Amino acid sequence: MIRLSFSLPIVHTEPSPLAQSPCCRAGLIRHQKKSRGLTDIRVGVVTVQRYRCKACGRTFTHRPRGVTRSSKSNRLKAAAILAYCLGLSYEATSRLLGALGAPLSKSSVYNYVRAAGHLARRLHRRAAAGMQLLALGQDTTVYKVKGRKLIHCCIVDALSGKTVSLRFLRREDAHTLKACLQKVIGPRSKVLISDDAQAYRVVAEGLGLEHQLCLAHMKKALIRRSARILRDTPKDHPLYRSIRKDCRWLQKAMGRGKKVTVRLWKWARRRLPTYLGARPPGGGERASPQYRMRLMLTELVDYGLRLFTYRSVKDEKGRLMLDGTNNAAERSIGWTGKVRYRLMRGVKSGRSLLDFLHLNALLRNHQLDGHTHYNLETLVA
Repeated sequence: MIRLSFSLPIVHTEPSPLAQSPCCRAGLIRHQKKSRGLTDIRVGVVTVQRYRCKACGRTFTHRPRGVTRSSKSNRLKAAAILAYCLGLSYEATSRLLGALGAPLSKSSVYNYVRAAGHLARRLHRRAAAGMQLLALGQDTTVYKVKGRKLIHCCIVDALSGKTVSLRFLRREDAHTLKACLQKVIGPRSKVLISDDAQAYRVVAEGLGLEHQLCLAHMKKALIRRSARILRDTPKDHPLYRSIRKDCRWLQKAMGRGKKVTVRLWKWARRRLPTYLGARPPGGGERASPQYRMRLMLTELVDYGLRLFTYRSVKDEKGRLMLDGTNNAAERSIGWTGKVRYRLMRGVKSGRSLLDFLHLNALLRNHQLDGHTHYNLETLVA
């Protein structure tokens, strides 16, 4: 849930005075005045004023603040949007507003949330277009829409944590990821942070960016991998003591709170020759423990200095600006949609899902700018 306080639009019962017509900037003649019903949490009846322009004779309606042509007030629409963003379903939001004396169908709630999401998408993309990005984080996740899995790509500013781009992809290959990232990088872009998928390495090289492997992903993967190797190694194995010693050392070095240093890379280079003689498994055979150790250490050596690319990004005082993890992208995925999606079995529309993701991204970016309050009147279309 986004930690923001929200304000709802104000609804007046009387229209404010109008001095001149909006069409010709001429004088006005009061043409007609009447009362009309309004569905709102507090107000039930408002007054609208009809005017006639003295210059062109055009007539128009002047309504109170918070009132439009719709029979529902802007405050009610904003309350429906807020309730849905806080975790209520369309039907639960409809029942809540009905209990407050403002009946609203769940289809109307859906329409108001969609309209707010569509507007938020434009506002979010407009704000993201002006960002100067030095380090970017990219990650993907999967949403299920009508039983079909859609790949969702999230790109963030790794320094501020702001969400820059949200898109659905047809494939998760290097070409598609590169095309997605190419639309947001700028002349100052220097580093791409990602998990250990090989496609991101190709993307970084193709765009001329330095590649930083997420240390959090790497540490978790190595701990799980070494634990499985140690578990599958029988005690009577000739290299059992060596494998146990190396796996225990690796797990200790990757423990919580431990920093990844060049010492790990040097250790992997030193220990790799011990397992280089392991042969690959044949058809139908299972890989031997020493061959699995060979693959793990070879991969760790191949990571090389890509584990420490984040150290090249420093401020004017020489302090590190990045922590070497892709946590910014992980948080963005969680805050913008995954927390809500876990409560649901799926969604019925990819467009409505994307609108909702942009809506949450807009609110989260507003919070990361240092604000604690948001006026929902800007999202009521």
